[in-house]
Amino acid sequence: MIVACPSCGVRYLVDARALGAKGRMVRCARCAHTWHEAAPEPEPSISAPAAPPIEPPPREHSPTPALTAEQRRQLPALPRRPPRWGAAAAWVVTAVALLGGLGYAAIVERDRVIGILPATAALYARAGFPAGNSGLGLEFRNVTTSREMENGLPALVIAGEVWNVSSSARTVPKLVVTLRDRGEHDLQDLTVAAPAERLQPGESVPFHTSITQPAEAASGVVVTFAGGTRS
Repeated sequence: MIVACPSCGVRYLVDARALGAKGRMVRCARCAHTWHEAAPEPEPSISAPAAPPIEPPPREHSPTPALTAEQRRQLPALPRRPPRWGAAAAWVVTAVALLGGLGYAAIVERDRVIGILPATAALYARAGFPAGNSGLGLEFRNVTTSREMENGLPALVIAGEVWNVSSSARTVPKLVVTLRDRGEHDLQDLTVAAPAERLQPGESVPFHTSITQPAEAASGVVVTFAGGTRS
């Protein structure tokens, strides 16, 4: 606010809040005149009407122009990314294939598959499809048993031959000899190293092993390939 000295007329710019609500005594810096300057009347507050919200102008949606035949021909073809299969998904697909039409051929021809890949014998057996008598392309022949004494102890001697009955070379897995009672219950078993690592078509190799102090209830012997066929 502007305050003027009533004596000399000098004008001063004063903050109205410095006068307080009832005014105050002030002094002129020029003539040293003192007077009471009243506080200014409060101005009525006029609230301005709220402005209406300004709405943005509507956006004009222009239709996307259709591609011409020439433009469509010029678009690059994106290559398809091959799916990433985890180990679990691969096993699921394999199981489905075994149950489907492709699996039917794999089951029927499992002897041939096992002959090419002997490690698959355990997978077939686990799936409930054990190999046949010649599933590995190998066959037991002339299996015999006899009781003898070895180092003063009774022993059951098992002997026989392993034949390659396929048309290609075969890897010979380990042999498992199992003793059974009359009720076909397993009593004892013994794993024996393969008599040969590999057999050519039509080739055979003898095997000979023994079980010391066999179970008295043993009445039969079963010879099998580890994870494969039995005889």
